Amino acid sequence: MKVDFYNFEYVPEVTKNKWREIFDSCLLDGQFIGGDSVKSFEDKFSKIIGSQYSVGVSNGYDGLELALRALGIGTGSKVALPAHTFIATWNAVLAVGATPVGIDVFEDGQIDTDALTRAVTHQKIECVIPVHMHGHVADLKTINDLCIQSKIWMVEDASQAHLASRDELQAGATGDIGVFSLYPTKNLGALGDAGIIVTNNKNLEQKIRSLSNYGSRSENKYIHERLGFNRRLDTLQARILSENLNSLEEWNLFRTRKADIYAAKMSELGIKYLKGRSGSVWHHFCIFSEKRDELRKFLEKNGIVTEVHYPNLAAHEVQDFIEVEKESFPIAEKISKTILSLPLSPFHRDEQIHYVCQVIERGHSEENLF
Repeated sequence: MKVDFYNFEYVPEVTKNKWREIFDSCLLDGQFIGGDSVKSFEDKFSKIIGSQYSVGVSNGYDGLELALRALGIGTGSKVALPAHTFIATWNAVLAVGATPVGIDVFEDGQIDTDALTRAVTHQKIECVIPVHMHGHVADLKTINDLCIQSKIWMVEDASQAHLASRDELQAGATGDIGVFSLYPTKNLGALGDAGIIVTNNKNLEQKIRSLSNYGSRSENKYIHERLGFNRRLDTLQARILSENLNSLEEWNLFRTRKADIYAAKMSELGIKYLKGRSGSVWHHFCIFSEKRDELRKFLEKNGIVTEVHYPNLAAHEVQDFIEVEKESFPIAEKISKTILSLPLSPFHRDEQIHYVCQVIERGHSEENLF
């Protein structure tokens, strides 16, 4: 059996037909930039996330950069963020001229709040970016309390955690600003690059909206009051996202049910996996193996495509190309060497997930790959 990691061929035809209708309607309307469709999506997203304001942007990376600029983070600022995450988070810090301060992670892949507290205590940190990894949520309560007590900003990178929560705190809607990538394979994805920023601060919303549209004023696009950029969400993607938002809760439930199948089998076999908690939305299902690369080849030989999120530490890659000495992040380094993401989407069939489990069981009992 062939099981791709993610394949749009698995998407139900009824969903594809809705997307086709949206393409056709966009062509007929002739509206491709801005307009009511973007505002409608922003309003719907605010309502479901629980934020007062949302600003659609071009992608998650641009969203992080705009968020930092709106907060005045720049040259001379220090920003704390997890050592193990996608490099976009680190690049956004560099893009505004700030200095990234890497923090090790817990065994669950989330930023180590004890190490974060030490960094905030001993360094002049101006902003913290917790990244909610793999559809699970960092310890928002502890981080939020720390940021309030220390009077520093929190920007949540919730790009892998659409509708996720922890301790009754919603991912993305707890910090000063939350940023979501809407890349096609995310829990909520567009059919191209897209992102959205949320906040409860009107002043920040106005700054972000202006920054994303050439620095223009909301009442007159030809009056520019700050250095700005072209980082807007386009109309077609907004319409696709509005449609997909109607299915997000159901799609997250499908992910959870498939993750439960994996979890039961991994527990039975004694294979270590990244466990969720109440409120997880399972963007990835991750297992661990000291023979990760051999295991991955074995799965591929049996038709199963996997991914590694992520084989290198963003911290180390960035430290390499800005030519500073690499720091040690023991837990993050171990995770990067052993983690493997299995196929998981709302559109995989249960029989595909069971097949992956069967092949992993053979890899465990017959090939000694764990």
